[in-house]
Amino acid sequence: MCVKTKPCFSLFVLLWLFVYHRTCFSIGVDTISVGQSLSVNQTLVSKTGIFELGFFPRGTSDNIYLGIWYRNFADKTIVWVANRESPSNDPASSKLELLSDGNLVLRKTSTETVWSPALASSMPNTTKAEAVILDDGNFVIRDGSNPSTIFWQSFDYPTDTWLPGAKLGINKHTRQVQRLISWKNLEDPAPGMFSVEIDPNGSSQFFIEWNRSVEYRSSGRWNGQIFTLVPEMRSNYIYNFSYVSNENESYFTYSLYNNSLLSRFVIGVHGQMQQLSWSKGPWSWVLYWSQPRDQAGVYGFCGVFGVFHASSSYCECLKGFKPLVQDDWSSGCVRKSPLQCQNKKSIGKEDGFLKMSDLALPANFKTYQKVSAGRCRLDCMEKCSCMAYTYNNSTGCSLWEGDLIDLQQSGVADGRAGAEIYIRLAASEPELQIGNGSTRTVKSDVFSFGVLVLEIVSGRKNTSFYHSDSLNLLGHGKLPTGLGVAVKRLSERSGQGLEEFRNETILIAKLQHRNLVRLLGSCIERDEKMLIYEYMPNKSLDFFLFGANRGRILDWGTRIRIIEGTAQGLLYLHRYSRLRIIHRDLKPSNILLDSEMNPKISDFGMARIFGGNETQGNTKRIVGTYGYMSPEYAMEGLFSIKSDVFSFGVLVLEIVSGRKNTRGNVKWKLRTALAVAIPTILITLGLFMYFRCLCKGKLTRKGHDIMLFDFDTNPGSTNNESSSLDNRKKTWSKNMELPLFSYESVSVATGQFSDKLGEGGFGPVYKGKLPTGLEVAVKRLSERSGQGLEEFRNETILIAKLQHRNLVRLLGSCIERDEKMLIYEYMPNKSLDFFLFVKSDVFSFGVLVLEIVSGKKNTSFYHSDSLNLLGHVTI
Repeated sequence: MCVKTKPCFSLFVLLWLFVYHRTCFSIGVDTISVGQSLSVNQTLVSKTGIFELGFFPRGTSDNIYLGIWYRNFADKTIVWVANRESPSNDPASSKLELLSDGNLVLRKTSTETVWSPALASSMPNTTKAEAVILDDGNFVIRDGSNPSTIFWQSFDYPTDTWLPGAKLGINKHTRQVQRLISWKNLEDPAPGMFSVEIDPNGSSQFFIEWNRSVEYRSSGRWNGQIFTLVPEMRSNYIYNFSYVSNENESYFTYSLYNNSLLSRFVIGVHGQMQQLSWSKGPWSWVLYWSQPRDQAGVYGFCGVFGVFHASSSYCECLKGFKPLVQDDWSSGCVRKSPLQCQNKKSIGKEDGFLKMSDLALPANFKTYQKVSAGRCRLDCMEKCSCMAYTYNNSTGCSLWEGDLIDLQQSGVADGRAGAEIYIRLAASEPELQIGNGSTRTVKSDVFSFGVLVLEIVSGRKNTSFYHSDSLNLLGHGKLPTGLGVAVKRLSERSGQGLEEFRNETILIAKLQHRNLVRLLGSCIERDEKMLIYEYMPNKSLDFFLFGANRGRILDWGTRIRIIEGTAQGLLYLHRYSRLRIIHRDLKPSNILLDSEMNPKISDFGMARIFGGNETQGNTKRIVGTYGYMSPEYAMEGLFSIKSDVFSFGVLVLEIVSGRKNTRGNVKWKLRTALAVAIPTILITLGLFMYFRCLCKGKLTRKGHDIMLFDFDTNPGSTNNESSSLDNRKKTWSKNMELPLFSYESVSVATGQFSDKLGEGGFGPVYKGKLPTGLEVAVKRLSERSGQGLEEFRNETILIAKLQHRNLVRLLGSCIERDEKMLIYEYMPNKSLDFFLFVKSDVFSFGVLVLEIVSGKKNTSFYHSDSLNLLGHVTI
């Protein structure tokens, strides 16, 4: 007999859910009269059929709630919850009743009430009371004989949604506040950490708050047409906002000019207030604006002792801390080990401090200017409530007592500069043992095409490297050869990880382009996963673009070169790479700069490969950075080449303007905006007209053309490549990265060199077939050819490094018995000279074009009575 055992109860709930979805029906009316009740398989529907009231489950818990939602939507959008703080866990017995005294009660059992509205006034003629769901989504208790007399309404007690006709305000007599409070998380409608309410001091504005105590965003005052700090929120042809303030109350309300539209305001679980409207095109809610515009502007988004990483929009705990509730960052983090100062029963080693860098310092600190650094540390140590301290010569000593909240990477919110801060930890924490600035040497096996021993000097502070990305930190190291490298280390605490690591390794290993960061090797050992890149001494683009006074280094020529190089790299990924690749996370922090400020696209952890005929894809896992995502990707998970082009456009605007696109808290005036915009536009137009603009790519989808342009400022910029060949020749055998074929295997594959395709400048070419069935072309170096060992090495090294769909692919080589052979992919249509009688070098490319146009061979115009080739084409 399963009366109260958990497994049986859960099974019962699952059975109820099944029955609920099969038998749930409306009782056919919008009203409950006195003595009537509403059970879990019944609903009330407003007269126009827009809103529905009833019971609903949430998530995997046993809890059910009474709420209101939009009817006939595939994704049930809840706009109001009655018992958000006291859910019922007995679906069989739960019901809503209207009692004879006119009051509503939600009962879990016949004797246990879980929710009842607080009626503000007495109700005469209670036998005529009725509870009605109205067409605007308001659930009311009213006088049935006089419907205009309302005793209670859900609009006075909103949850997280503000519907047209409802109020956000305050009753000046009772001090009752109509505020929006977010859900705790996406599956739990209990009150969360974020709220929206009107200014209690009487000004015509509302605030977004954390924990009902810390205001982190204001709408600005209402001037009758617009909220000064939220220009998107205004009276226009869609909305009609109103502000009312009298001796009894102050409130905001709004209505829709077109009542057939569906629109709502909501405070989300991530702390952003959003305005959404229903679109019948995609049949989904479309986001029109949000405040703050990005997560970096949300106070305490990662909870206490949590750190927000804006570059990849994720949270992590401070070192020495762990999440209180997994996947619920609003609950914050807790210590792994208690502090010694809090342990009064035992004697142990004194607490220590872990130095962390490049953090935007949280608020609520106390400053003491006239103390030394040593005294600052001692003052914090003597107070068990002191959780952190910082010290510098200009501001002195600052102490933080109590929980640390709103920790962020430097420069990600309100322009706050990063600084060094010392976090208090228990002495037993391993992070404290290695975080005192000592220099360590870590040796890891780097598997590329041999084992490299990589010595990483990790005593340098990690956050002084490039940046944090979705996997972890980029550190700076040096190979035994003296080559500087960047080491990307996979975080054990990252919610992402192995899949992105494999993705990035596979992708970048196949990509070779001067505007893509170069992967030198990888390491997978002892649960460690690392990628070894070429080192970029100038860090990333955002370091200069948004850094204080560092933007001056980026003159217009440099900015144009960065735009050009990024476009070239992106064009290679989209069109000329053997694998068509969508990056999906193009932004300034992922554009690295070498010693000459040349851009290189990095971070392919979120990239996706497309087949040759594929043009778009979709995903349910939206990754990337808000502000750089295209709307169709951010809202629907649809991505294509256009997604990267959208991100590239945002990137170009940021490079030209020097402003971060998510800086939504800047107060703009028309005159100020024009003063900044007009010179920028004029200078940019001048540069665009100055440089020759050659169309490099044209991407077409459904009739829309996307153009990428190449600014040809330095046609002779390829000298550095040839000058580096001498160094490559010396180590060519180590760097070929190609399989070596035996002479016997090549001889068998070519049928003892029986199928000759033609004669190259340095020897014959034969057709063959590998044991796998792959057809190949074998170039055999002739002993009588002018090409010697150096030319052979040169060709092998160069082509082994090249990956482009318009370059022939080298599959391997053979060096045996004085034989030197190269094995290429087989081209069934042979070479162009099979049709047009000519070979082409860079100089001959123009002649080649003329021959294609004329259909005449260049060497046929030798007779004096014949026109030359150019003359023939002209005529």
